Amino acid sequence: MIEFMATFGDKARPYLDVEDRKKSVLDLQPEAKRDSYALLAGIFHRSTPGPTDVDWYFFGFVTCRGRGEVGMLLDIYQLLLAENDGSDYYKVEKRDPTLPVSFEDFWKAHEAGTLIQLMDSNGLTERRSKLPLLVEFLSVSPKSRPSVWNLNVFLTVNDPVKYAPVPSVQADYGLVNCKNLEEICILMEIYQRALNIVDPLALHRACIAGELFQFCSQYVPLKKCWRPLVKNSYPLPKDDS
Repeated sequence: MIEFMATFGDKARPYLDVEDRKKSVLDLQPEAKRDSYALLAGIFHRSTPGPTDVDWYFFGFVTCRGRGEVGMLLDIYQLLLAENDGSDYYKVEKRDPTLPVSFEDFWKAHEAGTLIQLMDSNGLTERRSKLPLLVEFLSVSPKSRPSVWNLNVFLTVNDPVKYAPVPSVQADYGLVNCKNLEEICILMEIYQRALNIVDPLALHRACIAGELFQFCSQYVPLKKCWRPLVKNSYPLPKDDS
């Protein structure tokens, strides 16, 4: 998303502090401010981040099940952040009189992991409750989020040659066991078909229990020869100290 900021960020620039308005997007600090600005610039064009953009992950689009939910989440961020420009959108989409919040309040909430609280305190509880996986995701710090969300990004991008999975996905979901691209594609199809049916967090629980083969075989016909592919180091040994 950052690539188009130079030409598409004009409407978002006044939301920045005066000292930041002449900076390039890449110079905005901290990262939470930069990422939030990229999201805001896209909002003015009703443009969502793509799966290869960091905002797709950090702002919870990765939890959306289909375009309908992506649109609902974009609405939440637009109502939360963007000033009423007199368009028909704001005549249809009524919002709390406390909105929009300041850009600074938004990026600091993003940085602190309190975006759900910011939504709830500004009349958006009902809207965000229609996205049940969003709360689970945004209420956990990025470092503590289950790797299944990174798996979801990897599967959505669907280009294992150009976009390799992050190390945690490789280890947790058996991709480290794959000897060639064909085996990687086998695992991708297994997990994609399973996630079309089940909650990602259910797959995560099976992962940390070391039961990926048993779990996925309930939803996807699996060959016994694929069992070694989904093997991981879980469950971790208990600490008896």
